[in-house]
Amino acid sequence: MAGLDTTQAMKDFVTDTGVGTFPNLADEAGDIWKKFETTQPSVYVILDKDGKTVFTGSLPAGKGLAGEVSPLVG
Repeated sequence: MAGLDTTQAMKDFVTDTGVGTFPNLADEAGDIWKKFETTQPSVYVILDKDGKTVFTGSLPAGKGLAGEVSPLVG
């Protein structure tokens, strides 16, 4: 998710980190940041298919992020 940034920034992030195999969204208005009380861009909130939070915290780009999300999307 590209919070508080443009859709193009989100697309660049997806390309740079190799996380295009699962859904990504742009949150230009910050609505999702507010819902999950995200306070900085280095904090990730990862949800499972039922909307349950399964990870909150910092992750390195690339394999760190993909490693947390890949098991959730098969």
